[in-house]
Amino acid sequence: MPSIRLMIHRIVRALRLGLAVGIVIACSSSEEPAAPAMPPEAAPPTAGGGASEDPFTPAGQTAAATITADGILQHVKVLGSDEFGGRGPASEGDRMTQQYLVEQLDALGYEPAAADGGWRQRFDIVGVNATVPDTWTFSAAGGRRWRRK
Repeated sequence: MPSIRLMIHRIVRALRLGLAVGIVIACSSSEEPAAPAMPPEAAPPTAGGGASEDPFTPAGQTAAATITADGILQHVKVLGSDEFGGRGPASEGDRMTQQYLVEQLDALGYEPAAADGGWRQRFDIVGVNATVPDTWTFSAAGGRRWRRK
């Protein structure tokens, strides 16, 4: 069973990725819901003390209106599921995550733009496989040493 720290790390990674996917999805929506009206008394003040104009563009308002907690949660649930196995670099879970993102972007109408015409930019990855030694040796100033099994 994974440690609590590892589980929290996985959840945070899934939330970050889910938020990114949610923003991409929201920014790509073709629907244009009406922007909520802000009463003048609720508008933020300007330097002159009066109400300011809305700082967001119409496209930004549309995108913001389409982002929902349920929409983000669905992506987080998929990407954070045990099926994806933590998504470590070059793992099966990593490949599944890449495929999921490709499918989501393709469904939104994005087109692949990698050098080879595909969705993924190829690169070499270096990994480290560490093992815990049977005995640990610690050294301190003055030549003092400790060994622990």
